Amino acid sequence: MAKRAFILGYPRSGTSLLRLLLNEHSKIIAPPECGYMQWLFRHFRNWVPGDSIDKFISAVIASRKFETWDISEDNLRDHLTRSNPQNYGDLCEHVHRSWKVNSSPNCRVIIDKNNYYINHLDEIAEIWPDAFYIHLVRDCRGVIASHKNLKDLKLSAKYAPKFSENYTALANDWMQKIEQIEKWLKQHYADRSITIKYEDLIQNPDKVLASVLSMWSFAYETNMLDYFKSNAIHNNEPEATIGWKHKTKEPIDPKNAKNYLNRLSAQKLEEIWNEAGTLLEKLNYKQS
Repeated sequence: MAKRAFILGYPRSGTSLLRLLLNEHSKIIAPPECGYMQWLFRHFRNWVPGDSIDKFISAVIASRKFETWDISEDNLRDHLTRSNPQNYGDLCEHVHRSWKVNSSPNCRVIIDKNNYYINHLDEIAEIWPDAFYIHLVRDCRGVIASHKNLKDLKLSAKYAPKFSENYTALANDWMQKIEQIEKWLKQHYADRSITIKYEDLIQNPDKVLASVLSMWSFAYETNMLDYFKSNAIHNNEPEATIGWKHKTKEPIDPKNAKNYLNRLSAQKLEEIWNEAGTLLEKLNYKQS
């Protein structure tokens, strides 16, 4: 059994970038977004060997976004049958392994990344009770600027995210969710969690990734920064979602740390600071 981990973060905080970076490590598998494990938990939480595996497989195949993993029902069934799962958490681990089945024997960490898990923390913890947690925090001004960019992209794809023009409400929601995650991690997983900042990740990726990998005593691998090359070849970020994640096919750009200065007006920046400045200061972000 591999170690298991979740990436947590507010939407538009760079969690897809972090997933792809970690997925390039030789001992890590981090599939695209699909929240099947939380959606199906209530139906299969008590699964044990001897119960039907076909009903679970059919439910996974029917789950929203799972088709983007490009795994056939027959291949998934073959992999799960051979993997000898003992409980629901094991089933989910091996579904994740099936996304990158050729790397499964070398995999030591399975990572699940879904931003909406912010609203289901206790539930995902029950599925993988021994999990590690990586919380990625981004300056909410950058988050909001990214939301603004979604509007400018005029997306119409099936899974296109919704955007909001109510920046004050976004700042307030960001503040509540960040505080909620941090409080939960400190209460329950202080010894199995790490909080990192998006701005640090893109300005010092080798150092930040090394700190994450230290949770499992893994060494940093320089090829991790080639995530964009691998993504361009293998579509590790599926075509169905690449429209609003196109930068994952480009190298890390440190200048994105403060790109909100060119995307938001001085008035909007002041409004956002007035709403969330207390937490921004606590996280060592500066007003200017």
